[in-house]
Amino acid sequence: MNIKLTGLSILSGLLLGLAWPETGGFTFLIFIGFLPLLYVEHIVSLQSKRYTSLLLFCYAYLSFLIFNTFTTWWIWYSSEGGVIMAEVLYSLFMATIFLWFHAAKKQLGNKRGYIALVVFWIGFEWVHYNWEFSHPWNTLGNAFANQPKIIQWYEYTGVLGGSFWVLLVNLLFFYFLLKLINGNIPLTNGFPKNKKHFGCGITQTNHLFSRKSVKFEYKLRNEIKIIIVTIAVILTPIIYSFITYNNYIETENPIEIVIVQPNIDPYVEKFGGLTEEEQITKILELASKKVTSKTAYLVAPETAIPRAFVENYPEESYGLQAINRWISNFKNLTFVIGASTYIEYPKSDHKPTPTVRYDRQTGGWYDAYNSALQLNNRTKMQIYHKSKLVLGVEKIPYPTLFSPLESFAINLGGTIGSLGVEKEAFNFINDSIRIAPVICYESIYGEYFSTYVKKGAQAVFIITNDGWWDDSPGYKQHLAYARLRAIETRRSIARSANTGISGFINQRGDIIQQSTWWKSEALKGTINLNNKQTFYTQSGDWIGRVFAALAVLLLAWSWGTKLAS
Repeated sequence: MNIKLTGLSILSGLLLGLAWPETGGFTFLIFIGFLPLLYVEHIVSLQSKRYTSLLLFCYAYLSFLIFNTFTTWWIWYSSEGGVIMAEVLYSLFMATIFLWFHAAKKQLGNKRGYIALVVFWIGFEWVHYNWEFSHPWNTLGNAFANQPKIIQWYEYTGVLGGSFWVLLVNLLFFYFLLKLINGNIPLTNGFPKNKKHFGCGITQTNHLFSRKSVKFEYKLRNEIKIIIVTIAVILTPIIYSFITYNNYIETENPIEIVIVQPNIDPYVEKFGGLTEEEQITKILELASKKVTSKTAYLVAPETAIPRAFVENYPEESYGLQAINRWISNFKNLTFVIGASTYIEYPKSDHKPTPTVRYDRQTGGWYDAYNSALQLNNRTKMQIYHKSKLVLGVEKIPYPTLFSPLESFAINLGGTIGSLGVEKEAFNFINDSIRIAPVICYESIYGEYFSTYVKKGAQAVFIITNDGWWDDSPGYKQHLAYARLRAIETRRSIARSANTGISGFINQRGDIIQQSTWWKSEALKGTINLNNKQTFYTQSGDWIGRVFAALAVLLLAWSWGTKLAS
């Protein structure tokens, strides 16, 4: 491998990683993160006899391995094997997409080739949200999660619009860079007289003064147009966003909410160190300090009821009964809390569901769920089952093919094992209020998140347990991604974390109140309900669907061109 090209590949990975929330935070580096790798591809294309496509794949893989490791190394805290599986696998997917771009560029030409990069990448990101290997943590549009003032337009495009923005700006900068390197941008009033080697097989033109000023001015005007377009592509969304941010006013429709962060160590206390009674008592004691007669909702985190119970027999759950007794003291209070639950099925020769498990003792079947419960004195208990499951923890992709992957399970919290899922998202209904119960990992799926709102959710509660990742960028990134969901749907969010960061997020994506890491506390705040639906809520990841369809057409065109030649 060429040392210079290897260095450029490493640089690309570092730039992308440094741009990411909480691992670097230098957000605007995302606009030049692809430049070194694009230059590597350019060299490989020019010197195809010297460099093979396989070698380009290796360079791309190196870039994306550094990027993915830089941004999600913290998975190591919960599973050494898991982080290896995650980084190796997703870097492989990204490098494959980059190789497809290279192949399309060879068959369709430079201009269509670079268009293919944008199409393939965003098409892949959309697929990545929807297939069994889904882990869209590093979707490019997520890079702006801590910059809500510049992405208010996500209410129309979602994060895939941000991915398009990132790729487009990178390509415009790269176009300008190539012109500069090849001497096609006249930095002096003249034309090429001699050329010198620029390294990696590229030549640079030295410009000397020339009398051909008319031709010079024409060329300069064209390059100025490129610069103006690039600046416009960067600044127009930002200016629009600042205007929207400063003029967005929430409709006054407030409710008082208390969120609890019990801070129960998931490794030492959560599943064995403390009894169920001790954990429930801790949650209720924290809540009692903040709950008033005006409090509409109390929110506790994922698996706050630590001992799984059978939904068919809720009266057998100590935690559930203790909470119901406590709630009886508050006439108007509704409690949303996480739990691990089971559903038992009668004996049968056939599996009732694809995820069902066999109980050897009873000869019956049962499903295990990561659940959210709504409890109050007025209505029957409502139960929602988590649908977007953590790969390798709560589900194995294509289990008939990949069951051996269980040995690499990534322990990211919640109920571990092959879980059942809810068929579709639905809201908890409390009188006239509809609340979306979002569990942990579901909060990184923009389109799925928006389906709650499309069905009438007026606010969103996120319950999670981020303590598995220790004091790392992981729990901070997870909080930041919730800000994206608030902007996309214009819904206020109350977020309860067992450990991590709990808090309130307004409809502009601002964190208006938050807890301290690794501290037991309860927060009381007021958020506004909202009934209006954004374009993104109604249309979902429309950009992804369009680009996925275009990707299929471009692949077919590219392969057809190759076969014809």
